[in-house]
Amino acid sequence: MKPMTHEPDVRGTWRNLVRTRWVILLFHALFAVWWLQADRNVQGVMVIWLLLQLGIHAGYHRYFAHGSFKTYPWVEFLMACVGCLAFQNGPLWWASKHRQHHRFADTNDDPHSPSHGFWHAHIGWLWREDDEINRLDWQAIPDLCRPVPIWVERHQGGIYFFYGALVVIMFGWSSLLTFWIVPVVLCWHTTFATNSICHLRHADQFASHPGGSCMARNNAIVAMANLGEGWHKNHHTHPARCNHGFYKWYQVDVIYLVLLLLKKLNIVWNIKI
Repeated sequence: MKPMTHEPDVRGTWRNLVRTRWVILLFHALFAVWWLQADRNVQGVMVIWLLLQLGIHAGYHRYFAHGSFKTYPWVEFLMACVGCLAFQNGPLWWASKHRQHHRFADTNDDPHSPSHGFWHAHIGWLWREDDEINRLDWQAIPDLCRPVPIWVERHQGGIYFFYGALVVIMFGWSSLLTFWIVPVVLCWHTTFATNSICHLRHADQFASHPGGSCMARNNAIVAMANLGEGWHKNHHTHPARCNHGFYKWYQVDVIYLVLLLLKKLNIVWNIKI
């Protein structure tokens, strides 16, 4: 791959469209409103939540951040768009921050280090509105400077508008709660639990790069909630592996099983195990 000669223009990113803290507060308020409704569509919420989980954990995490498998550009595009709808910013920003997390795990240079407390590791780090959090580290993601992730990073607002309009046209305004807002909040916390719960200080911490600072541990409850991401000690031990539940028979990794199915269908290949 040729080295970058310039940084692509992604000024249309999410953080330039809205202020993160207000989105977090608004979505949680609307989440509470949904629970007051008499006719809550739980099945609809769970279907969209599952798709968002796949977009983040299979797409943003295992594909974009770690390159754990390969796929077609149209699948890459779908994963990036679905991940974008989870309101965790674009694939470039997400992968940039995640690679920084692995490089400096649980140190002060980790963007969501637990050394600053549980709240910071879980969601507080997104609450900050400083240049470091907003900054996209291009040096960490030279392999992702290609058309699909750059396009999605640039056009997050358009993706939100298209999906929101589609939901309203098909099901009405109130359906935005069921088919977007509530699943997003659930996906936030099942995703962020990996950063917080799975990095709590504990006696069974293991030495890893850098300097034995990583405190990642496996958590079966988190793994059930986020479809396998909770086998986090395994992941930090071998970050490139697509299968996070590979040490014990009971470490079920649903994301990996979905990717195995897609491999059987010749949709993905070169899965790193």
